[in-house]
Amino acid sequence: MKILVGGVPFGRDNVGDEAILECVVNILRSIVPDAELVVSTDDQEATAKKLSVSTCPLFGFVPPGFDRQQMLSTIESVDAFVWSGATGLSDYPEIPLEMLQHAADNGKKTIVFNTGMNSELNPFLYQLMPGTRLKLFSALKSMTLGQVDLAARFERVKKARASARMEKALNAADEVIVRDAQSVDAVQEFVARAPSLTVGADPAIEMAVKTVEGSPFADEVKKVCKEPVKRIGLCISAQRAVRQIKDIAAVFDRISADTGAKVVGIPMNPITDAKLMVDFRQMLEKPESMVVAEGRFEPDEITGLAAKMDVVISSRLHLLILSSITKTPFIGISRGTKVTNFTSQFGLPDIGSVDTLAPDLLENEIRRLFDERESFEAVAEQTLVEMHGRLDGAKKKLRELLLS
Repeated sequence: MKILVGGVPFGRDNVGDEAILECVVNILRSIVPDAELVVSTDDQEATAKKLSVSTCPLFGFVPPGFDRQQMLSTIESVDAFVWSGATGLSDYPEIPLEMLQHAADNGKKTIVFNTGMNSELNPFLYQLMPGTRLKLFSALKSMTLGQVDLAARFERVKKARASARMEKALNAADEVIVRDAQSVDAVQEFVARAPSLTVGADPAIEMAVKTVEGSPFADEVKKVCKEPVKRIGLCISAQRAVRQIKDIAAVFDRISADTGAKVVGIPMNPITDAKLMVDFRQMLEKPESMVVAEGRFEPDEITGLAAKMDVVISSRLHLLILSSITKTPFIGISRGTKVTNFTSQFGLPDIGSVDTLAPDLLENEIRRLFDERESFEAVAEQTLVEMHGRLDGAKKKLRELLLS
């Protein structure tokens, strides 16, 4: 059997995506150990070496030299297509849905495996961004006293087309498993005729944990991890930076002054996130109270670093997921609903989004989790049992399909 794993921008400097990929490869190997696994990735050489898989170019996501015909030919050459992980049903659905549809049309086994969906589609793809066209449309709307709104019409047409494509492709798939119950609601709200949906869990909850001591972190990072102080792990996504970033710095300044806590920057993108957090360090009253884990690290190494924290704060979903593996308390700053979908399963409050953060709630939650780690761990233990149970159910469906 030959299985293509794709539909996610693998190989694009995102630790979360690579965590998903590694865990999905392990799951597939446990089910069909003799299968040839082919991964669509923008980092073919490193992926092939690390995971011992075949690779092909990253299909879609506007990589240099994208060849649509090669994508279609590759799909035709495999026995099954697995689109797994991330929030691809809303973040970047067009290419994966085309892949899914083409696989189904050619009689391949097709499965959406624990992919998520936000309550809204990616605004950068389905809304008009500031520019000449939006200015013209806004001027026309103003001149017609709101009677002609071409921007709203443009967005309605794009969303309607995406809805129709999603409905057709998902109903053609052999199995559709989504990451959480909220994704079920989002799919059913978006398409007129939703397929039968199963609730699974993010495969990354099975990520291994590597010790900080055995990982290639800088000495200053390892030193902070050994000190008898409270540690706050932080990842702010550069993809959509927090508007009130100076308020976060002020919160950390107060907590550091009261408790002696130190901040450890844990970039999930080793380039863009790392740069943002190096700049953030200079916003602190005492920049020496923060270190940043600069460099490229594997998902299991990031999981081990998160385990050394007393609290992890992140606007990147997968740092929260990796933190949950070791029951490390965490706080999510939402970018769309995917973060709150995850944190709500642990009974955690919503402290706001990258656009409207509530600094007082953030500070209160940090201090609460410092004091109530044991109670968080008890909730996390039960939540993880439930998540693993859902993931086991998803694996069973995958096994039945691949071995049928």
